Amino acid sequence: MTDKTNKLSRRGFLSTSAIAANGTVLAAPPAIAAGNITWRMQTHWPTGNWYYVDVFVKFCDRITAATNGELTITPVQSNGIVPTGEVLNAVRRGLLESAFTYPAY
Repeated sequence: MTDKTNKLSRRGFLSTSAIAANGTVLAAPPAIAAGNITWRMQTHWPTGNWYYVDVFVKFCDRITAATNGELTITPVQSNGIVPTGEVLNAVRRGLLESAFTYPAY
């Protein structure tokens, strides 16, 4: 009786790993391949308030800096795209990518 065990060679292991890695890369979501992403973020704060720039706009800038420009958040003023009361519904429907609201709303 002969022992026919299949030993995995280094070359076989590397080629199998390469095929698996290529399959993983090809299965990546299109958003990764898209490169830089720009989102619009609407707030409920009017532009005349000090915290519009000091909190909201600077928050958007920090996201862009933290992601090295891969994700850019474009700040949108109150009632800029949709009425203030509809901001969260607009995100749900896909009219806006994100919203910046006070948690009590």
